[in-house]
Amino acid sequence: MFIRKLPKTQITKLDIGCRTAKKQGFTGLDIRDYDQEIVWDVKQGLPLADNSIEEIYCSHFIEHLEDKDLLDFFIELYRICKHGAIIQLIMPHSDSHEAYYLTHLSKWNETKFMGIFRGLRADFKFEIIEMKRVGIELHTKVKVSKE
Repeated sequence: MFIRKLPKTQITKLDIGCRTAKKQGFTGLDIRDYDQEIVWDVKQGLPLADNSIEEIYCSHFIEHLEDKDLLDFFIELYRICKHGAIIQLIMPHSDSHEAYYLTHLSKWNETKFMGIFRGLRADFKFEIIEMKRVGIELHTKVKVSKE
């Protein structure tokens, strides 16, 4: 794991699990080297400062984490996010066959998503601001509150 080259300006937007399709204007992070800025395993935490990120984009990544790793992942997201940060998560919906690819270690639907965010400790405040089904995917946006 290594950090290739961080932008000279502070990172404020992070694309986790970007592969070869990093979102424009975002710093990319993936466990494999696709020529993005950060090659890192999120199970080791996130190599970014507390309260530094304004926006996180995470498309078709979270389903590759096991349920047992989700709490630590969301705690890390909370740690690096500023108050008011937006986290956009896109994943296959559990009633689609794509959700059952062998590399998909967790299954997602509206009930699970709401349960996870409502079940986090009271000191981790996430507000679900969008959750909708788009084709085979579940699209979600969460706002971080630290006040």
